Amino acid sequence: MMSNQLTLKSLKIYANNGKVAYYENFHSGVNIIRGDNSSGKSTISHFIFYVLGGSFTSWVDEALECHMVYGEVSLSGVVATLRREISESPSQPMYIYWGGMDDAAKTTEPGQWTKYPYSASANKKSFSNVLFENLNIPIVYGEANITMHQILRLLYVDQDSPTNSLFLYEQFDSALTRNTIAELLLGIYSEDLYSNRLDKKIKSRSWKN
Repeated sequence: MMSNQLTLKSLKIYANNGKVAYYENFHSGVNIIRGDNSSGKSTISHFIFYVLGGSFTSWVDEALECHMVYGEVSLSGVVATLRREISESPSQPMYIYWGGMDDAAKTTEPGQWTKYPYSASANKKSFSNVLFENLNIPIVYGEANITMHQILRLLYVDQDSPTNSLFLYEQFDSALTRNTIAELLLGIYSEDLYSNRLDKKIKSRSWKN
């Protein structure tokens, strides 16, 4: 049976002055980030969401004092280091180094880091495409291309999320998209079933009109 496990092994954040603003190694299982109110717990969770592929722009002022976030991950047993520039602009690209964070920090060859855009094009994979391939997650095309951002929203809830929502709240997702994301995570996604549901939705909309 194929594995599709994503594990965050460590997180490192660099401030604008080049110093390390935050560095933590995580262990397998439950990890608890604790601190006083307004000490930065939610901001750390935002950095985790972001470095794994989420689209996030609502940074607090303190977060904008930082310029780069690194995350060492295990993608179905394969270790990689992800890097993203902290920005208020949406759809930032991701750089991927196939190896651990310590080795990534030592490399002097720019070519060992591969840059992937947020959205795929005819001749370039998106970082979501690359991560999905290594996590054995099908790539879905149709009503909305499923990205890491959408997958992570199902897993990520912060203090600002409505209590009746499992998602990091965004209004534009359809019921079909949410259902598809759940099936991808549960390993029961069917491309034929998705196509039939999409076809039914299009025909129902046409019939109503």
